[in-house]
Amino acid sequence: AFSMTTAYRWHITDPVIFEKSLRMEIEHKGVIFNEDGTIKSGFEERPDDFSSVALWYQTEPHKPYPALPPAKDRLYVDWSKIVEVDQALDTVTATSGPLSRQEGGQWTGGGQVFWQPAEEGQSFEVAVDAAEGGEYELVLLMTRSFDYGNYEVSLDGKKIGGPLDLYTASVTTEEFHLRTGHVDAGKHMLRFENRGKNHESTGYFFGLDGYLLNPLN
Repeated sequence: AFSMTTAYRWHITDPVIFEKSLRMEIEHKGVIFNEDGTIKSGFEERPDDFSSVALWYQTEPHKPYPALPPAKDRLYVDWSKIVEVDQALDTVTATSGPLSRQEGGQWTGGGQVFWQPAEEGQSFEVAVDAAEGGEYELVLLMTRSFDYGNYEVSLDGKKIGGPLDLYTASVTTEEFHLRTGHVDAGKHMLRFENRGKNHESTGYFFGLDGYLLNPLN
């Protein structure tokens, strides 16, 4: 079950005095539902999205604030339509190195496509399907880790976005947003080509949790 709630809860009667910063915490446990709508738990960790309001003291006059991004750019990504690549391994290929489904709770759907090339210059491809012609925002949900490489992304042979450095000191997931340019309806080939690695990385590995194609029309 999904819902959207806007709530303001005030439990203070006077301003809270602070000089440098003010820390606020949001409870992120609550009711969890099963797929059939029945209650699974009344108090459990939930994958909710939150937005917050910043509070600060200020003297006037102040410098003009920068303009807000367009409303569409401030919306959360709807991951309910994610393409779980790890559940469709027949759509992916790699030039060399083991290619498998790696299971783990940090990934949507409980897993990711894990590719382990032993050297730089190798590539990974996955077939993607555009429902109709137009320009899309390609949202990649990828893994970054201490043994991951640098990758260049292309669609049907055309580079999109800049190189992706997938190195971090510890395992995490991250969204990457790329514009496709105009594409026709139908199948397209998304390619990730290794371009070496961060000097602190111990490998060239690659992990893709899933992707979205959001129309920009």
